[in-house]
Amino acid sequence: TVTFSDYANGSYALGYPVTVFLNTDAVTTTETAPSDRWSFAPLFPNPARSTSVTLQVVAPQRKALRIEIVNALGQVVLSRSETVPQGLSRISLPVGRLGAGSYIVRSKTEDGTVIDTQSFVRQ
Repeated sequence: TVTFSDYANGSYALGYPVTVFLNTDAVTTTETAPSDRWSFAPLFPNPARSTSVTLQVVAPQRKALRIEIVNALGQVVLSRSETVPQGLSRISLPVGRLGAGSYIVRSKTEDGTVIDTQSFVRQ
């Protein structure tokens, strides 16, 4: 289960910078989500029936990203490095050779800090 804490008017923000407009009686407030950190949208499709899943990431600046797919036994079954530009990137991860089951996608910075963990099911 993937849980998101960014809600905008009752809908998921899905990791994109979001502008929220709040109305209270005679006062209008505008807040913009900070853009100085990584954000991730949910993997799709999930469950994965095709040969790939897509990871969408918004990077605060051009940076290296290490992506690992881990199986239920804790074994890294795919590991790759990507240099992502500032802003939105879509990264296709090959899952066609993976057996049916549950997997974790772990995203790390250059120094090994885990910045996102998501699960998906391969059917």
